[in-house]
Amino acid sequence: MRTKSFLILLATTITKIMTLPYAMALEVERDGKHVHGAHIECPLPMTAQDVVRCAQEEHPEVKRVKLQRESLQTLIGMAEQRPNPALSSRFTQGKFLGDNIYESETSLLQPIELGDKRNARIDQAASMQRQSEAEIREVQADVIIKTILNLYRLKQIEHERAILDETILIFEKVNRQITMIPRRSPEQQASSSLFKMAYADAKIKRSELLDEERVIEHYFHLSTGHSLSELKNVLPDFSKTMPQVLDSSHDSTTYSPTIDRLLANHKFAETQLQLAQAQSWPDLEIGPTVQTETDGPFQKFRFGISLNIPLPIFQANGAGRIHANNSVTIAEKLISLEKAEESHERAEQMQIYRNAIEALQEIMPIQTIENEHDQIERLYIRGLVSSSVLVESHRQRFDLMRGRHGRELKATQALWLIYKLDGKIFEESL
Repeated sequence: MRTKSFLILLATTITKIMTLPYAMALEVERDGKHVHGAHIECPLPMTAQDVVRCAQEEHPEVKRVKLQRESLQTLIGMAEQRPNPALSSRFTQGKFLGDNIYESETSLLQPIELGDKRNARIDQAASMQRQSEAEIREVQADVIIKTILNLYRLKQIEHERAILDETILIFEKVNRQITMIPRRSPEQQASSSLFKMAYADAKIKRSELLDEERVIEHYFHLSTGHSLSELKNVLPDFSKTMPQVLDSSHDSTTYSPTIDRLLANHKFAETQLQLAQAQSWPDLEIGPTVQTETDGPFQKFRFGISLNIPLPIFQANGAGRIHANNSVTIAEKLISLEKAEESHERAEQMQIYRNAIEALQEIMPIQTIENEHDQIERLYIRGLVSSSVLVESHRQRFDLMRGRHGRELKATQALWLIYKLDGKIFEESL
């Protein structure tokens, strides 16, 4: 009996495990509403870097540009196609001195593309695929930065919300104690009003935090399918020792994703010029010809070669070559402009990064802020400081924490923008 019960339990467990993916799929949409965290785009993250990798591949913007790449996969096959041969036939009939005369001519012509047009088309198709890959990398770089900033911000919101929850609880408790006093003095009445206003202000700030958290939750819902509860244990803390970044520009062999995209555009413009030059040559059509002639009782057969080639008398695609050459020049200028702009942008982000780090070093440490605030609360409980001091302590505590978090995000954003400009964003990790 025990063995039978064990087998039944084992079979039931296996059945539940096998139907789990189906159950998860059913949970994605319930009563027309989307369930957060029910997606299966990515497995549950073990680290913050797992979340970044997932968003890098599953973000809707990345998926859109990847679909464009898929549509270009067959371009090379199309470019490699050779033109089909053409069958040409002519037949005439008449009479001469009472005899029937028949003439027919049949030619099989094979087009031959002069000027290496086929290779030019293949190179152009390959360059379009490189353009698509470069565009994907550029979009992924922006997604990486946004995902990292949102991960850090979620961690900060947790801390700020905890502070506001504590503030709301204390203000509510203190105000309740004041209102329970039978005959309140004018100062106590003023303190009660002050705590009521401070309580309302804290509630508003908490509501704003929840709105911000909801926006970030929606971002991760779209880009990874993870809910906040699934991300909670992998949220990164701001590092106390930020990495050192060199003042000099990056290695000349690596470029930002934007420069890579412009280089791909330049290569495409070159292939357009190559194709325009190839199109200056006419296409040759050549093949065997058979002629038959019937004149009364006499029949004649002729065999030969047909040749057809357009004469470039009026134009040899000069305008096309000029247009393609202008496109190459414009692509080169765009690369130069972007390099100059990125050089200035890197210097600006470097200064922002240093200023943010210096500000963080000067701001009172978090533990010191908490200790000072706890000291003021103890003094208020002992009746040594006024209500306004307690309210101001809570406000300053939150503002200091909010300001510190702002500097942390600024430093993080500047650092990863520098990584992007240096072409190292795909090599770095949290």
